[in-house]
Amino acid sequence: MIFTTRSYFDCGYTYSLNEIFDIDSLFELFSKLYSNADKNRDTVIKIIEAVNRHTLSVELAARLLEKGLLSADDVLEKLNECSVDPETSDRINVKKDGKSVKATFYEHIRTLFSLFKMSDEYQFILRCLTFVRVFGIGPRLFAHFLSLSDMNDINDLEELGLIKVESNRISLQPIVKDIAIADLVPSVNNCRKMLTNLQNISLHHGVDIPYYQTLFLYIEDVVTDIKNDDPDFYIRFIEDAFSYMEKYQYESGMRLIRSVMKSYSKALKPNDLALYYDFESAIAGMFDKDFKKAILFSQTALDTCVPEDDLHLAANLNMNLGYNYHLAGQLEPAREYMERAISLMSEYGKPNNDMLIIYHNYANLMDDCGEPMKAIRAMKKCAEFIKDANGESADYADFRLDMGKMYLKIGNVQNAKDNFSIAFNIYASLFGTDSEMFEGKLAELVQFAESRGIPFNKNLITE
Repeated sequence: MIFTTRSYFDCGYTYSLNEIFDIDSLFELFSKLYSNADKNRDTVIKIIEAVNRHTLSVELAARLLEKGLLSADDVLEKLNECSVDPETSDRINVKKDGKSVKATFYEHIRTLFSLFKMSDEYQFILRCLTFVRVFGIGPRLFAHFLSLSDMNDINDLEELGLIKVESNRISLQPIVKDIAIADLVPSVNNCRKMLTNLQNISLHHGVDIPYYQTLFLYIEDVVTDIKNDDPDFYIRFIEDAFSYMEKYQYESGMRLIRSVMKSYSKALKPNDLALYYDFESAIAGMFDKDFKKAILFSQTALDTCVPEDDLHLAANLNMNLGYNYHLAGQLEPAREYMERAISLMSEYGKPNNDMLIIYHNYANLMDDCGEPMKAIRAMKKCAEFIKDANGESADYADFRLDMGKMYLKIGNVQNAKDNFSIAFNIYASLFGTDSEMFEGKLAELVQFAESRGIPFNKNLITE
């Protein structure tokens, strides 16, 4: 007779034994091991939930209450802090596989899973999976985040029962996630390969990715939960992540990183501190629509920056200050700082996506300064450059959208319609017509048209 939880045999008679998972059965098990279970029923049920209804953990908690020093409320409080380690030195006697073993709660769980004995490759995957939320992630996308060359190790961990799969999405079993966090301690150094790969993805500012929301959700949990044992690398990572989130106006992630940067502000180097002030400015302008506050933060960022250490950063900070002045309707200082940004970027001398954004913003400014044809010529040049470099990307669509607005302002409706059609076909292809991105761009165009007394209809964005 063989008892096993993960093997299936075609020959002979088999009887399937399922896991005990319903709360009534688990409470019954708890009651057989803890004599005061009925008196503490509500707390016991919360303890069962706290240990993710894991059978051995339920048994350990019950035996701990029966023989240990802690009260039911004490055990619950400690298990809520860490479901695999209630921080007690009381030893629990458990019989398993014909052997009697005395050990603490954590020692029993640690020995049961023995994650510390697994290969470095398995441990790396388990650490990185601790940042995946309960609803899971596509296995191939996760492998891409980790820059894995194949799916073998992920599949092995699934077969071992450590990874659960639901609707073709993977995550860690809850108890496994808790023991992985406690035992493997995911940190900047031992997750470096994953962080470096995500950082490289975040640096592709001109490239659109369909999975950006999944990427940013994952990065949010990394930023929040990872042990920071290399502050310099961690700061660079979150700086690059913020810049990529800004491209998609991903508010929750941007606010999170701003908050983390603020907590480190006293230890930041001057140019990192300048970036923190720039992040404050971006959030104030983009989400809070407080352009006065955005200008103040932008000016502080520029005053803090050391240009000779990073001309690229200095150019961007000048552009951002000019952009905020433009949004506030102050065209002269906007022009001054944008032209300074163009000069610094030329001095920097290396082609980059930020250069296109600078010219894009400058073209919009020229349009508002009453020089629309100059603006359109600059926009056309940049749009074709983007298309040649990155194809029909969201940045290319943004240029087309703004060119359409400029044509509409000077009364050239047909050219405006041609550009709007190109832009919204790209938005639909990249994000879908029911996406927040598409609807936001459409609302922007409707508002623009109506502000100029032009009734909006769908013919304006269709061929």
